[in-house]
Amino acid sequence: MPFRNLSSEPDTEYFSNGFVEDLTAELTRFSSLRVLATQSAFSLARLGQTADHRTEQWGLDFVLQGSIRRGDDQIRVGVQLIRTKDRETVWADRFDAPLSQVFAIQDQITATVAGRMAVKVDEARLQDACGRSADDLVAYECWLKGMAV
Repeated sequence: MPFRNLSSEPDTEYFSNGFVEDLTAELTRFSSLRVLATQSAFSLARLGQTADHRTEQWGLDFVLQGSIRRGDDQIRVGVQLIRTKDRETVWADRFDAPLSQVFAIQDQITATVAGRMAVKVDEARLQDACGRSADDLVAYECWLKGMAV
């Protein structure tokens, strides 16, 4: 979802949107993740719909939310991976960087978030599978085989 701009500078909004676009592109590299198109997420946010409405509308299992704060010479990016069925935060982190290295830091944060997120989503799916009945596990195994193709 679009990251919130917690800074008073409107220019940070451009950085935030660019960051989300880069993060979306990186996440699509993981075949096990179904990633909502950036423009779709931005459109829903402009319509003022709640996060709960968005997740129901598209059947999302997880939502990545974040915020960006900018100081005089620093930037802070906070991210949270939320499982939608119980609104539990599965993973969260924050990243601080000097503004002078903003694009290099943006690439580093994007790669870190994408890698950690893919692992956390897989762990959460495995945990869910452990609690399912045998009938559900057969269907889940078929789904895993389909994702591997």
